[in-house]
Amino acid sequence: MNYNQIIYAEYDKLDHLNTPNFSNLYLVISGVLHFQKLDSDYVFQRGNVFVVYDFEENLIIHRTGILACISINNLSYNRFSLVNREDLINKSQRSKLITETYIETLKAILKNDSFNSDIGVIKLINYFSPTKTRLHTNLSYSNKLIKNVVEYINQNYKQPLTLDILAKKFFVNNSYLSREFSKKMNISLIKYIKKVKIYSLSRELLDNGNGESTWRNYGFRSYNTYLRDFKKVMKMTPKDFIKQHTYKNENTSIEHHHLYNQLQLLLDDIKPT
Repeated sequence: MNYNQIIYAEYDKLDHLNTPNFSNLYLVISGVLHFQKLDSDYVFQRGNVFVVYDFEENLIIHRTGILACISINNLSYNRFSLVNREDLINKSQRSKLITETYIETLKAILKNDSFNSDIGVIKLINYFSPTKTRLHTNLSYSNKLIKNVVEYINQNYKQPLTLDILAKKFFVNNSYLSREFSKKMNISLIKYIKKVKIYSLSRELLDNGNGESTWRNYGFRSYNTYLRDFKKVMKMTPKDFIKQHTYKNENTSIEHHHLYNQLQLLLDDIKPT
């Protein structure tokens, strides 16, 4: 199996949650995580486990505490997903079971126990695979056209992108593409393009802090267009965004014994007494 784990301490740099060609499973070990994905806001707290797929563009708004990530290559993720698996566990039991499984799997990975870590990762894949199946069937990914358009936008967000350009690229009628995209993605095509551009540009702003020139590389017609779109998506100016999201640029090392203690406390809290 092809997977790896990463532990993010509070001040470690982390601007977005998706990784090309990987499905990322996260556990909030401590603190809170608030991020935007597509047209929605999400807040996860201590003990919450969630998945972010590579096609889901996102931006972290606020993060505190320790965050764990088990990143699984999509080939392994799909290979070990059980087809037509019935989910017979109720939502409350499922949530606790996922957290327990994640913690035990993470401990096995940290101990280099490849057998038990592989078993744990396979269990986690199958807890979440129905979610991915629903995304592909009920939202946009059952439609090959929309899937291809989304992938094209995510890979070419620095280029000028409009409804007309994409309709010509995929040999479809403008109104048909606009209607199908909105219906499948629950967000308009133009709004999606703006979000992908601004999310990606925002990450670059945090790296170099120079908003005066970065926007030129993202296909905006003018600075005013860029500024208008940025304010609409982020609800603040680029300068305010940089000030609000400054972080300590340091790599924080978490001692294994401290991490084990945090995981055990979390496990004790969710297990019945």
